[in-house]
Amino acid sequence: EWAAVVLLYWSLMAPRRFSLLTAFWMGLAIDTLSGALLGQNALALLVIVYLADKFHLRLRVFPVSQLAITVFVLLCLHVFILFWIDGIAGRNVPLAERWVPPFTSTLVWLALLFLFGGAMAVFSVSRHAESSAIVGITMLSSPLCRARSSRPRRARSGSNQARLRQM
Repeated sequence: EWAAVVLLYWSLMAPRRFSLLTAFWMGLAIDTLSGALLGQNALALLVIVYLADKFHLRLRVFPVSQLAITVFVLLCLHVFILFWIDGIAGRNVPLAERWVPPFTSTLVWLALLFLFGGAMAVFSVSRHAESSAIVGITMLSSPLCRARSSRPRRARSGSNQARLRQM
């Protein structure tokens, strides 16, 4: 589950740096090292990273509690895909061994969030999300935008003001 936690963290916090290809190769490496069916973990990781990548802008405006629940659901989906593939292949895995890791992995994900400072980004985005669009949030935080907004505006010429009065 460590790979799923790390991939979820980075796909939510820096989606341009970690793509589906990273999830695929990491899943194949886990399959090779653990002796699982080749492609089993790769498929499960691809699905959860795709969903996290597709909805990362929506998920980042969630409060940390809702974000933790969403990560828990994604980790449960990861475990369900592994459980489903094992069932098709005829491999029996004890339920406690399969369904306890999403709980602990969610706690590890929360620890990563606070450790790497991602919580501050989540809190700052969610605080401004009520009053502005997500695109506006990133633009407001850029130094270029602040420099433009602090410049004094030029006064309109008299002819422009006269035209505006006529309308």
